[in-house]
Amino acid sequence: MFFDEADCLFGKVLVSFLRQLRDGYVNRSEIPFPASIALVGMLDVRDYKAQIRPDGESLGQISPFNIITEDLGLRNFTTEEVRNLFSQHTEATGQGFSPEALAAVMDWTRGQPWLVNAIARECVEKIHDFRYDEPITVAEIIGRYLTRDAQDNMLKSVATTPWATTDGLDMPGLMAAFQTFWRENAGADRHVYDYKEATPHLVLMAFLQRVLNGEGRITREMALGSRRLDLCIEYRHSRYAVEVKTAKNFAGEKSYAQLADYLDSLGQTEGWMAVFDTGSDKPWDEKLYNRDVAFAGKTLHIVGL
Repeated sequence: MFFDEADCLFGKVLVSFLRQLRDGYVNRSEIPFPASIALVGMLDVRDYKAQIRPDGESLGQISPFNIITEDLGLRNFTTEEVRNLFSQHTEATGQGFSPEALAAVMDWTRGQPWLVNAIARECVEKIHDFRYDEPITVAEIIGRYLTRDAQDNMLKSVATTPWATTDGLDMPGLMAAFQTFWRENAGADRHVYDYKEATPHLVLMAFLQRVLNGEGRITREMALGSRRLDLCIEYRHSRYAVEVKTAKNFAGEKSYAQLADYLDSLGQTEGWMAVFDTGSDKPWDEKLYNRDVAFAGKTLHIVGL
């Protein structure tokens, strides 16, 4: 018989529970009783002895803690064991874990069994919402977690996809819709996040994620050295590159070159750059603009916000 989370008991309740087990064992010849019992928990029940018997005081009768004969600990998983565990999920659902994701799980959990299973469940059930066609990759956890509240708080109308086309998305229409959304909600959303400087990036990701609504995916690349965020939107048969910057980090042709290089890596000739001007008192009519730039054989759509 297994008693899971037995270490949740404490004080008199724990003593009473252990005494009942001891009494059942002692009288097993008269009343049927399990041949063996396992108390499962994060801690050894005997660790609570000091709390119940401070300074070595006696309870005045036979100690209920003497019923424990063996303490078995579950060691941490190895990398190979975590890989085998995840492969069972892949075989059952077809959803894979990238090598980078496996390495990240080991780095964050050190193979602690409960944490390994908890982080896998967070990815599969909560972040990806049982969408097995999406592989589990690094950055997804942080990005999805940070934008979850914003997605939940957005109007349901945002989740519709009037920008969907036969092969992909109407990106000009989609970015124009976000300009309208940002103008109406920028002030209200600033208090949502602890990381004030990241608010524009997170709101844009939340907006896009809500629009895709499971029909596409967003790959995020945090380019920390240049303080920019690169997004690759994959929808149906098309891919769209979006670079996110703040106005103070926008550097004209240097920024254009960064987006052009990103487009080269994706094999694309057209891309978008969202430039957030959150540190000035300019009127919205000046902050919101759309400008097309031809650079290095690419067409760059610059969207002011």
